Amino acid sequence: MKFFYSKSILSEDVITDVQTEFHCEDIGICTLSKYHNFEYNHVSLNDDVDWERLVFITFRLAIFNLIVKNLIKVNSIEYKESYLGNLFEFKTRHFLLEPEKKAKIDDLFSSSILNIFNKLYIKQKSKVHLHELITETFDFFIGATDSYLLPGKRVLLKIFDLYVSKYKWLKFEEDYHLLGTHYKYRVWIEPIYIPRLKLQHDSITNSYNVSLKGNISLRNMVKRIDNVLEFNYAKRKPFSDSSGGRFGNSRIEFLIPRE
Repeated sequence: MKFFYSKSILSEDVITDVQTEFHCEDIGICTLSKYHNFEYNHVSLNDDVDWERLVFITFRLAIFNLIVKNLIKVNSIEYKESYLGNLFEFKTRHFLLEPEKKAKIDDLFSSSILNIFNKLYIKQKSKVHLHELITETFDFFIGATDSYLLPGKRVLLKIFDLYVSKYKWLKFEEDYHLLGTHYKYRVWIEPIYIPRLKLQHDSITNSYNVSLKGNISLRNMVKRIDNVLEFNYAKRKPFSDSSGGRFGNSRIEFLIPRE
C-alpha cells in the first residue's frame, strides 16, 4: 500500500518565542479605535472600512492572545505525501491545537474561540486542526449554510455585538425611514473610551509584530489563518443578494464544499 500512498513527517515544532508584555481586554473591538462612529446600511458600506481585513486582524490577534496566555498550544507539522512510488510528492503543513492550562480570559472574542476549541477537543478526543477551529467559529457567529453579500461585515458586527451587551459606552444606533423601516446604522463609542481602545490595540499589535520577526512557524500560522478566512468568505458569498437588516443577512442558501 505504501507504493500507492505514503506520508511522513519532515519537521515538527511548537509555536513559542512570542512577546507576552501587552494588555488588551477587548481584542474583538480594538479595530474600532481606528474606525469609530462609522455608518453603514444593509447593502453598501463605508468605503473607508475594509471589513474583511479587519476580520483578519481580529482573528489573528485573538488566536495570538490564546497562545501568549498559554491557553492553547499550537503544533506546526510539515508532512511529505507521496503517491505511486514517489512519482508525485507534495509537502503540506498542518497546525494542530491542544489545550495547555485551564483559565478564564477577559476578552470576550478570545473567550468565545476558546470555548469553541474546548468543545471541539472534547468531541474529537484529539488535537484540533486550526482550520476546524476557524471554520467552527465562523459557523458559530453567522451560521454554517447562510450566505451573505459581505461575510466579513456580518462576522465583525456579530463580534461587536458581544461587547455591546457588556459595555454601556458602546452601542448600535439606528435611524429610520418615515415608514419605520431601518435605513441607516451606526456603531457608536463614547469618545472618552476611544484612547483606551487605541492603547490596547497598539499594545497587542506591537507585541504581535515583534513576535512575527524571525518566527517562521508563527508567520506560517498567520498565512493559514488568512487562507481559511478567505475560504469561509468565498463559500458564503451568494449568487445574488437579498441582504437586509443590521447585519446584512442574505437568505439564500447553497451547497458548501468541505475543505
